[in-house]
Amino acid sequence: MTTRSPTNQNLDAALIAMVQRHDAIFEEWDRLVEGDEDDPRIAALSGESCDIERKIVATPAFTQEGLDAKWRVLTRAELEAFDDLGIIDMILTLDAERVGTAG
Repeated sequence: MTTRSPTNQNLDAALIAMVQRHDAIFEEWDRLVEGDEDDPRIAALSGESCDIERKIVATPAFTQEGLDAKWRVLTRAELEAFDDLGIIDMILTLDAERVGTAG
């Protein structure tokens, strides 16, 4: 039996999985909108997208891959436009310090 140590596992596996789900939601959304902008499944995808975006923002990034993935979602969803209190900026600063890219 193999024991996983912090050096051989992805510390951002859960974050990356959420980002991949977010990517899939957007792909499905685009596909549905091309066919029918009034498709009732779009509302469900919108709700799921909003839920997962909040979770992605709140999930700490430990690797550059995780931080880059988080940034991609933030940019796509334009979440920083709604960050009047600077909460997202603070989370990203903490992520950058944790990853070692602050500066």
